[in-house]
Amino acid sequence: LLEKSRVVTRADGERSFHIFYQLLASGDAALLQSLELSADPSAYTYLSQSSCYTVTTMDDAAEFRVVRAAFKVLQFDDGIQQSMFRVLAAILHLGN
Repeated sequence: LLEKSRVVTRADGERSFHIFYQLLASGDAALLQSLELSADPSAYTYLSQSSCYTVTTMDDAAEFRVVRAAFKVLQFDDGIQQSMFRVLAAILHLGN
């Protein structure tokens, strides 16, 4: 379910969209630096509202690798991927 309200509010114990946490957990320091992001989700207002940063059954870093692999299958070039990541970063920055 893609609810735009889920970006800015959520119930206690719920996370926002998984892609935000996956991006931050990516382990790609160069990518995070280019987006001016910290790997710490608690640094972002939109993510810190519920204090739920992890899901025990999910590995956000591994899931991010799956996302990147899917982008390659879909033939999204590096420029398109970077643009998508910039949009995600912009949302996090706007929340602060």
